[in-house]
Amino acid sequence: MPSIKASLREVLPYKALIFHRKAQKLLDLILPEPIFYQRRYFILHGKFCSFKEPRRFSEKIFHRMRYPSPIFSILADKVRVRDYIEKTVGNQYLVPSYLVCEQVTVKTLETLPDSFVMKANHSSGQIRIVTEKHKEDLEALARMANDWLKKDFSKLAREKHYASIQPKVIFEKALVSNGKPPDDYKVNVFNGETGSPLMYSYKSCKAGLRT
Repeated sequence: MPSIKASLREVLPYKALIFHRKAQKLLDLILPEPIFYQRRYFILHGKFCSFKEPRRFSEKIFHRMRYPSPIFSILADKVRVRDYIEKTVGNQYLVPSYLVCEQVTVKTLETLPDSFVMKANHSSGQIRIVTEKHKEDLEALARMANDWLKKDFSKLAREKHYASIQPKVIFEKALVSNGKPPDDYKVNVFNGETGSPLMYSYKSCKAGLRT
């Protein structure tokens, strides 16, 4: 069954859809917390979320967004989580890092190798894979990175654990094959027990199916 969001995309004209999106963003900023989460959940799933006794995977995700554990801020921070991973399982599982900074300039980018990945540490989805730097507009790349740093993801998506993350940009080695990243495997853990793994391919990420 398609979500309310998907149904609106099919029936609304383009200009009306743009207006609708702007109105939704405004509502997301001004709605009280209980109404915001229930409204967002209803739009996605066609029902209200049980915060007192979350049972569905989607309910557990929303519960985590609304009542985050303090460690979530460390795990979501793409810079600080590196120390956590090294202490927990070892640095052999870390992707090599080239640089971490709080502002990006053309000179910053000139110090990097021809291939790298640029990520914002305080958000989700703000990532740029560069496979041939010599073909890139470095000024545009710097503007993109600095625009990322200005956004408060905790307010945009109301995922509270992002609020205590100091915005930075991290540059890592690009793990690519033929210019494309490898498939991404994720394993969910419920009450100490692992669930079925999820696999995200490069095509699904390009289509917006990312975490």
